[in-house]
Amino acid sequence: MGTLLAMSMAGCEQTEAAAPPPPPGVEVATPETRTITEYFFYTGTLEPVDFVEIRARVGGELQAINFEESSNVAEGDVLFTIEKEPYELAVGQARASLERAEAAEGLAEVRVQRYEDAFARQAANEFELIEERAKLKQAAADVLAAEEALKAAELDLSYTDVKSPITGRIDRHFVDRGNLVGAQLAGGGEATLLATVVTMDPIHVSFDVSEAIALQYLDQEDRDESGPNYPPIELALADEDKYPHAGRVDFVDNQLDGSTGTLLVRAELDNPTGKLYPGLFARIRVPWQQREDALCVVEEAVGTGLEGKYLLIVGEGNVVERRPVVLGERQDDGTIVVLEGLAAGETYIVRGLQKARPGAPVTPRPFGQAAPPAPAAEPTPE
Repeated sequence: MGTLLAMSMAGCEQTEAAAPPPPPGVEVATPETRTITEYFFYTGTLEPVDFVEIRARVGGELQAINFEESSNVAEGDVLFTIEKEPYELAVGQARASLERAEAAEGLAEVRVQRYEDAFARQAANEFELIEERAKLKQAAADVLAAEEALKAAELDLSYTDVKSPITGRIDRHFVDRGNLVGAQLAGGGEATLLATVVTMDPIHVSFDVSEAIALQYLDQEDRDESGPNYPPIELALADEDKYPHAGRVDFVDNQLDGSTGTLLVRAELDNPTGKLYPGLFARIRVPWQQREDALCVVEEAVGTGLEGKYLLIVGEGNVVERRPVVLGERQDDGTIVVLEGLAAGETYIVRGLQKARPGAPVTPRPFGQAAPPAPAAEPTPE
């Protein structure tokens, strides 16, 4: 009996000596107050500034393709060559017709001069002089017609060298060498499409602005003699977190689309590296206004629940409170704006969220500060 009593007393002494564990440690911070820019966000598609269909303007056999597919071409580069022989013959015939007409005109000038001399000596009548002068005018008209025919023949010959009208990137050729091309050979239909060329630098992006936002811009629009003062735009591709590409609005439609209630807007961006590729999806943000005294918190501190976004606030007595918040734009430095639900100077938990419980105390330490070393374990009595 004495042994059992002694063991019971020893157990009670060990229970009374065990201390409760301290509250879990968490890293906390206070919101940063700063002036930020508020943005409107859109989505759009990149488009080439110029898009050209290269077509055969004369008929004949396609004899040469003078470019590499999907390569850059310069304005004036010869892309295709159509057989020249028929058009060279036509130029020669037109030149011969011109020379014949010029010879006839020279002869007519001589005859007019002779009849004028004869008429002055009363050796010819007035009717004969009028007739010769009319023949001279007819000969001069024949020369003009022959000159225009020669220009037309030379123009057709020039079209056998199919040149790029712009500098840009060409795709593939749609017709192989040896095929006949040209509208004449297709029964007078559309000229044969040979390839397409698009400009890469600069490049356009188009996006739709809602009626409500368009009205806000119209209300504050600062107009001067040079026209409306549109804000700059920033653009990011699907694989980019930030908005590294800057552009400028160069077109706003003159009416809203009644079926969608949106206004078409287009911006132009420099594209020296060629990364902005026509057809790519893009995210766009446009600055709207400055917000002063905005509260920014570290984004990793924001939790998501059934009721939406929230922060864990450390209040009086280091007790945790779950606080619903309304968020604004994410900032480039990894913070995010809190529009509602947080006051300046309040403390929120950044790390250790999984250990904190609403209504329970925590042991806070400044965000980024290393945790204090754990106390050494007491030696176990032998």
